[in-house]
Amino acid sequence: INQLASETKLPYRLITEAEWEYFAIMPFAESIFSSQYIVEWCSDYYGDYLEKEQINPQGPSSGNTYVVRSYSPDNKKWKRQKRASTYSTKYGGSEATIRIAISADQIQ
Repeated sequence: INQLASETKLPYRLITEAEWEYFAIMPFAESIFSSQYIVEWCSDYYGDYLEKEQINPQGPSSGNTYVVRSYSPDNKKWKRQKRASTYSTKYGGSEATIRIAISADQIQ
């Protein structure tokens, strides 16, 4: 992602966990999630959230594990997991997805 951002001069980044959750509740997401097992890395460090309603909640500002969200169509369950900060081949390749984003306020 850093190399792509450098080459295009655009501020690409991983999606946040809040963005992942927002996408997951959209009507068209059901057709995407219903047919395939998805494991997706998020930019947030793993940790607890405040017990109150929030807009675009942020996880901890630092840590050594990241949030990975997944969905299994077999049992129709969402999972929130933590993964080490290094990208491992166990969760890479065909088993993991990264979705990149650009914040709307950074588009010119």
